[in-house]
Amino acid sequence: MTDTSQAKEAFGQAASTMARGNTEESISGFSKAIELDPGFALAYLSRGVAHMQTHQIDKAMDDFNKALEIKPDYDRAHHLKGSAHFTKGEYDEAIRHFDEAININGEYGAAYLSRSNAHAARGDSEQAEEDLKTATHPGEKNVQEFAADNNIWRSQHLRVEAEGIVSEMER
Repeated sequence: MTDTSQAKEAFGQAASTMARGNTEESISGFSKAIELDPGFALAYLSRGVAHMQTHQIDKAMDDFNKALEIKPDYDRAHHLKGSAHFTKGEYDEAIRHFDEAININGEYGAAYLSRSNAHAARGDSEQAEEDLKTATHPGEKNVQEFAADNNIWRSQHLRVEAEGIVSEMER
């Protein structure tokens, strides 16, 4: 078995562990996948999500940075890095990364929703409302409907990203 296939296997096990709610153990699994394939951007992204879930924001930021170093046009990594900045109260920097995610993928509804939240946190209700409208009608993807169908709300953005990661891995 090649290192790449071993990395994918380790990643799959870590993702499964994370889905079962054992975030700490999943971090070890994602780390193993990264050790086997240091260019595995999705593994960095996923470990970053796990770090976010365990409130290790600086570690998450390091992983999102590494994912972006490997794949600079990674919309999901920009979105998650923006979310980390948002968590730290760094709204301008968060908006910058949400902008990057949207520039890469204009139909990335979750990034519009996150940017709306950041604008609202800065007190820019007009821009927040505009982004919220865009988030609920970004073309084929309707984030509001997706959120209602899956009971996903603002506090569960990381769950949306985790589901996206699984989908990305299956591609």
